[in-house]
Amino acid sequence: MSDQGIIGDLTLTIQDFLQKRLNPDPTDPDCSVIISTPYAPTEPTPPALVIFLYQITENPFYKNNPPPPVRDVNGAVVGERKPALYLNLNYLLIPYAKPDSVADGHRHLGAAMKAIHQDPVIPQAHWQGEVVNLPSAPQMVLQNLSLDDLNKIWASYSDGLRLCVGYEVEIVVMQPETVESRVPVRQVDVGIVPDLDEANRIRAELEGRGS
Repeated sequence: MSDQGIIGDLTLTIQDFLQKRLNPDPTDPDCSVIISTPYAPTEPTPPALVIFLYQITENPFYKNNPPPPVRDVNGAVVGERKPALYLNLNYLLIPYAKPDSVADGHRHLGAAMKAIHQDPVIPQAHWQGEVVNLPSAPQMVLQNLSLDDLNKIWASYSDGLRLCVGYEVEIVVMQPETVESRVPVRQVDVGIVPDLDEANRIRAELEGRGS
């Protein structure tokens, strides 16, 4: 089964989770939760909470995990997959509010943080697409980003540093589809077969020397 869409599906899962937690009444939404980037040509219409995936790294603790063997219907090992790609995804949650109601942005960000704190493991009801194939439920972990870290992220943004909070979701698995076949090794009996003609020749030669 292909899992090439897992990154996008995980981001959609986070969006669905926060959208429903921040807007209990879908007919009267209080804050739009959108997937975007602070470098977009136009800013979202406030009030809004932006989910920004800003970094993807390989998980150093799981990268050396041996891949599970591929077995046939009888349970015999017939091949092996290449090692899976284990990833950590880093997100920023960025509130946008009207200039005369900045506190609304703070309130929406606080509501999002409270929702994640209450349910750091995203409930299955919000899972999208290939997230259902992950070996474990996605969990959002709050990151303590330093001011220097934030400045590096926002350095190329024209408006400079903006209020945001960082979260990390780890162990996103991308499994290679290629399988390396494994041919079973047959037992080979190795023995010494005597060369009778050569033995007779040597014996005759030795007897000739003795006479």
